[in-house]
Amino acid sequence: MKNKVSVFFDLTNKYMERQPIASLILLISIISLFLYFRFIFGSSIYAYHDVGADTYYAYIPFIGFASDLIRDFKLYSFNIGLGDNIFKISQLFDIFNIPLFILGKEKFVYALVYLAILKHILAGVFFYKFLTMYKFDNDAKLIASLYFSFCGFMVVWGQHYHFASAVVLSIFVLWMFERWLQDKKYLGFTASLSLLMALDIYATYKFTIFLVIYALFRYIYL
Repeated sequence: MKNKVSVFFDLTNKYMERQPIASLILLISIISLFLYFRFIFGSSIYAYHDVGADTYYAYIPFIGFASDLIRDFKLYSFNIGLGDNIFKISQLFDIFNIPLFILGKEKFVYALVYLAILKHILAGVFFYKFLTMYKFDNDAKLIASLYFSFCGFMVVWGQHYHFASAVVLSIFVLWMFERWLQDKKYLGFTASLSLLMALDIYATYKFTIFLVIYALFRYIYL
């Protein structure tokens, strides 16, 4: 029995060394099945009536409203204040909402939990890629990426859908910034920063403060 267990762990370690990204995605997916069990296998949708009531009373109606406007090719609506253009709807600029708009307001609520899982996966993968720029040990990168993927902000505040999107895009910007410094490839940085700015200008403002400090240290020790 011990030999079988030993062989299993040896094969697992070898696979994780050969396929670290696939291993990370698998681990995040397994944890997500437990974390979001009642939303995946139960009758609940990924929205809350308690302290997270914004999801039910604000975000879901806005996404459904924006979905109708996009489907009808309307750029203006009198249902926004006294009448305004649809670009005042912040959910419109969250790149992760595109599948929701395509599904339409009758079906998109059932996809919310799967988008949440996708954000966990992307956060972990982007963080792993960022750490790869520093040549860390593979096990250390996997563990750190797994922790980042399920950090407190992602789990607790991720139910405010755009907050989780901001975390994913922020680490994506940081990875692209590091690529710019090391590989002189700046297009990824400008594109990722544009996505973050389109999502939330306030989140971009806060992240930029961190990025400036990070850049100073990186230029010193580059």
